[in-house]
Amino acid sequence: MPADQRITMGKGVLVMTYACNLKCSFCYAGAEVFGSPKTMRTAEAYKGIDFMESIGISTFTLLGGEPTIHRDLLDVVSYARAKNMGAWVVTNGVKISDPAFGQAMIDAGLKGGCISLHGHTAEEHDTATRIPGSYDKAMTAVRHAVERGWPLYPMLTVMDSNLPNVLRVVENLTALGCRTIYINYGVPNVVQQLDTGVASGPEALARLTEQLFRLQPELGVRFIFNREKNKIPLCSFDHDTLKDMFADEVIGTGCEAAEGNTVVIEPGGKVLGCSHWVDHPLINIYKDRENLELLTPEEFWELWHSGRPREFRDELRFYPYEQCVDCGWRKDGRCYGGCKIWQQADVLPKAYAFDDGEVVPYRRRLLPLDVKRG
Repeated sequence: MPADQRITMGKGVLVMTYACNLKCSFCYAGAEVFGSPKTMRTAEAYKGIDFMESIGISTFTLLGGEPTIHRDLLDVVSYARAKNMGAWVVTNGVKISDPAFGQAMIDAGLKGGCISLHGHTAEEHDTATRIPGSYDKAMTAVRHAVERGWPLYPMLTVMDSNLPNVLRVVENLTALGCRTIYINYGVPNVVQQLDTGVASGPEALARLTEQLFRLQPELGVRFIFNREKNKIPLCSFDHDTLKDMFADEVIGTGCEAAEGNTVVIEPGGKVLGCSHWVDHPLINIYKDRENLELLTPEEFWELWHSGRPREFRDELRFYPYEQCVDCGWRKDGRCYGGCKIWQQADVLPKAYAFDDGEVVPYRRRLLPLDVKRG
């Protein structure tokens, strides 16, 4: 496939392990975490990095499970640095509550990352994670990051359970000296039987986002709202506030699953189109799994633009509102009508779809998205 016809890739994701030292009831990866969580061998992690580099990805995030509990995490981060690949992490903070381990990650070449929070008190946070003491360890990790200048920032996942207390979380963090706080929007679990119903709706999250953005000068903090994508339909926001957020580069656009501009590499080499679409693999990076022989870039691009990956993206070409038809944000490829999982869970309607650029009433997908694909 000619290079000018290939999708331009963004940031990749490497899931070194689905094992975790917490038991978050709402975990988007629960289909893997709560079963028999798989873990990459170190050689597989290296191959995953090699593969991302070969298809033009220069930076990636380590997700899980909990990436910091992989025994060879530091070696993998060092390997990425040696290849000039930027490694980032999203962690629950338990391991880096030990400052020696946190410093070792930075020394190995970690570019930065986020420490997840789920409430403003130990009761609220630990109820979500189902592990007593996890809040204290997360806040200790945040304090170490501030005191030592690590590029690790707190990230609050906003859900129904903590929505009324977001400003209390912010107060706790600013008291520690935090000046940058990431805001993550909780969405339903794509595996419907694992969905615990904790996700707030997009309208409530849009109002919260606007409020936090306007309060930045008063609070002395900068909020980052899903800068590389956007789970909320852009029409949910006040237009002028949205333009200001774009100008300040604190909010993103697009949908990785619908655009196909990322790969999420799981243990065993399976590739997801988005980290939330656990249990829905599209391809495998290996043509010989036993010998860890990777697809060539040419083989990948042929697969990625056809077959199941193309079919998956086509299945996500639906929009929630009549006004989506003529929306300039949609036509510019900046809005995909909100996170597709919200639409899959019927939080947002599936009203209109696209066939070769033509707007048509939504019809049944080619395959049900809750069916596990091998």
